[in-house]
Amino acid sequence: MKLTRQKQQQLVLVGMLTLMVCGGVWFGLIRYQDRRLADTATKVEQARSKQSDTRKLINQRERIAADLGASAQKLAAIEDTFAEGDLYSWFIIKLREFQLSHGVETPQINREVVGDMNLLPEFPYRQATYSVRGTGYYEELGRFISDFENRFPYFRLLNLEVDADGGASPDGEKITFRVDVSTLIKPAQASAN
Repeated sequence: MKLTRQKQQQLVLVGMLTLMVCGGVWFGLIRYQDRRLADTATKVEQARSKQSDTRKLINQRERIAADLGASAQKLAAIEDTFAEGDLYSWFIIKLREFQLSHGVETPQINREVVGDMNLLPEFPYRQATYSVRGTGYYEELGRFISDFENRFPYFRLLNLEVDADGGASPDGEKITFRVDVSTLIKPAQASAN
């Protein structure tokens, strides 16, 4: 069957209009809906991921609570070793017990100066600082300082001054030192001072 030229043009025009309508439907409706579906799928995946993370946290709450309890007990045990009562006597007893095994002499220990903790801002504890003067051999003093800081983590040694003083011992090998020792005060004691 042979179509006339006008019918052929109309058929081509109908075909082009059909393609344009199909393209318009594709780009206007289907592609838009595809994007929305992809966005919705992404949001669903994010929500599932968040839900999974939340479930993990819920399942870990007992462990977290146990860790918190253990940390609170550990903190309480450490606080029990802080300075309390007569701060000067407490410090002298601690220092004398420790220095017996190190061969360092500390004949002069000044009374404590109580103040706010100055290492960290807004720290919940107060501190007592003692000025200590003493003598010892170089190696003994080094071992004393190292062991002291390792044994008492809540003590800080500050402003260490070492002077080779020939008159400190008959053989002239001892050195004199001055150091400020800062320690944390038990919270109940800190509020009383």
